[in-house]
Amino acid sequence: MKTSKLSPRFPTFRYLFSWRFLRVFLFVVICIATVLGLFYTEENVRGKRAWDAYVRERTAKGEKVYFREFIPPPVPDEQNLALCPLLKPILDLDFRAVTNGRSIRLVRGPNFWRDTNGVNRLQRLSRSWGIREYYRMHPLAPRRRLAQTRDAVLPGYQVLLNRLENHAKLTNGWIDLGGWATLYRTGTNLPSSDTTNTPAAEVLLALRSLEPDLAELHQEAARRPLGRWPIYYNTNEPAGILLPHLAPGKSITSLLQLRAAAYFNLGKTEAGLSDVELGLQLAESFREEPFLISQLVRNVCQSLLLQPLKEGLARHQLSEEQLARVQRELSTIDLLASYENCMLAERAMHSEWSKYLQYLRNINFDWKKLLDIEIGSGRPLALAIMPSGWVYRNQIALCRIYDEMSLPAIDVKLRRAYPIVESDREQRMAKMHGPFSVLPKMMFPVGSSSRKFAHDQTQLDQAVIACALERYRLIHGTYPETLDALSPALIEKLPHDLISGDALKYLRTDDGQYVLYSVGWNEKDDGGVEALESDWVWRLPAKPAPPGRDENRDR
Repeated sequence: MKTSKLSPRFPTFRYLFSWRFLRVFLFVVICIATVLGLFYTEENVRGKRAWDAYVRERTAKGEKVYFREFIPPPVPDEQNLALCPLLKPILDLDFRAVTNGRSIRLVRGPNFWRDTNGVNRLQRLSRSWGIREYYRMHPLAPRRRLAQTRDAVLPGYQVLLNRLENHAKLTNGWIDLGGWATLYRTGTNLPSSDTTNTPAAEVLLALRSLEPDLAELHQEAARRPLGRWPIYYNTNEPAGILLPHLAPGKSITSLLQLRAAAYFNLGKTEAGLSDVELGLQLAESFREEPFLISQLVRNVCQSLLLQPLKEGLARHQLSEEQLARVQRELSTIDLLASYENCMLAERAMHSEWSKYLQYLRNINFDWKKLLDIEIGSGRPLALAIMPSGWVYRNQIALCRIYDEMSLPAIDVKLRRAYPIVESDREQRMAKMHGPFSVLPKMMFPVGSSSRKFAHDQTQLDQAVIACALERYRLIHGTYPETLDALSPALIEKLPHDLISGDALKYLRTDDGQYVLYSVGWNEKDDGGVEALESDWVWRLPAKPAPPGRDENRDR
């Protein structure tokens, strides 16, 4: 029999398809699978035990561990500002919950909102709505994108709008009513400026179409003292809970800020103060929400509203009764307690990862793709294939960051903030490596949340003291030499510097005004030099103009 010439050259190839090799290969595969199975089983048991021990440790200290424990109870509908006819459509969402075993997922209907007309009505309540609506109706809009239309119709429009929006926060200057009047006059059908119209009057004229909606909101707020948004919490994924109410809430607050500044400028003090108080009530409707983003939006809203209040104080417009009222309202706001609650709630959200990944494995959709979309990194695959015990270990590592580095950054009882704790956290996280650092590096919030809360609480404390200082000036005709003169007659207990623990710095200036400041995040007294890292300064805007004039034109 003739032997093939190719046979001697390919013995290995023939061997790969022999029964002997197949038996060896199957034996090796079984051994590897057995080792992997034992490894996964052991790691799963160890990880679950470690997690149970962590839960027992935190529970023994009286802490809440799971997210469901942070869901705030509802308030009566008839007292809930968030359920008034104007605001209710925001969270009236077009979706249904589908249950598959232990998993719950949300399926959207044909629309995101059920009441689209109500949502469109709400979208009008922003400072720049009239301008944007003008561009949508412009003849060029159907043929060009909105940005191109702006450039073609009004060169410099976006630059001016961005400048006005970026400088609307709390500062030691004035809101640029002249800039807003120019923007409205250019982008709408407002008449050209003349000698009889002030910028403040033109701003109010541009917003006149929104007066019925704002008047309704004022009436509802008067008879609905409470606020609790009906967020849908019943889902296996806390990080995916829908919060579409935050953006409209901030937009309405921004509008109230601008209108309050215009009212104060025209000498309509009670109207301006009423808008500030409405904005504060709206901001406080976010107070009980267990989300960091909700609390940050709340802080921004309060900062926006302190600006027109500061302008009213600079003009000495508020009466003793009005000052006492605002001082009392601001004194009840505790951002430090909200920081602690939302940090604990954020920690509890990350305690759900082991359950969340298990649910995704059990339901019939591409969970790997979902993770890639939601997290946006290359690490989700590691979470998908690692033992569930390692996911528990990742949960523990992430929760320890909150326990040891985020929560200690602010002491609610002592009312102190510790910048060194945040600095240590950043250095410690930079050194984290290995399979138990996947979740911490992916999910921990970027930036210093404790600094933001400490800064915003300092602004509120300074506003409370500023009201007491103005009340003292009304009685004595001048500001006091020291802050001690305010207590206890005008303020029960003076707020201290959250950073140093000492009294806030207070200096009277040569022009009869004052400077009030905290040493700031660098923990150094820079003499009242204002910056986020250095001193946090409260100073009344210089050269207050008489009602009806634009302060920015005098600078």
